Amino acid sequence: MEELSDLQLVARAQASPEACRRALSVLVPRYQKPLYNFILRAVHGQALAEELFQETLLRAFRALPKFDTRAPNASVRAWLYCIAVNLCRDELRSARFQAARALSQDLGDDLPHPGPSPELSAHAAQRARAVRHAVGELAELQREVVVLFQYQGLTYPEIAAALGVPLGTVKSRMHAALVNLGKKLASQDLGPQQEIA
Repeated sequence: MEELSDLQLVARAQASPEACRRALSVLVPRYQKPLYNFILRAVHGQALAEELFQETLLRAFRALPKFDTRAPNASVRAWLYCIAVNLCRDELRSARFQAARALSQDLGDDLPHPGPSPELSAHAAQRARAVRHAVGELAELQREVVVLFQYQGLTYPEIAAALGVPLGTVKSRMHAALVNLGKKLASQDLGPQQEIA
């Protein structure tokens, strides 16, 4: 079953409860790490990311019978990211998240930032923090396309499907995001640009 495409696995999962169990046992591991990492980047909290990842899978399972594997440009990957994006958007707008974010900012950044050596890691960590901070300051719609493309590896058409917007909108949001990131990062001294051996 591992050699089957995502769409073939979903078609099998729709056939019967037993086929569903087998198909999902192959499909879920394919997306477990990238989906979780996307959610973690969006919400910056491990426990919350785990909760939203589980909710993403649960919603996908519930909606599985309605997924049209024969639709033009059907993509399981884009569909899963669409569910995750919507859950993250809802969470980021919630009062609970806003209160936790305010507390986190008061206490400082709690995400680990390891590097290869003390000197290079200091510069790499500084650059990584600056980029993460700049991405985090982007408008939500711009931030989503950057994270989905740069960190999750989705193509522009997959991003369009995941966000439910036209391809041209994805391109314009990405352009605006890159312009804004360039402005935010241009004024910062990000340390030496040495190669890491």
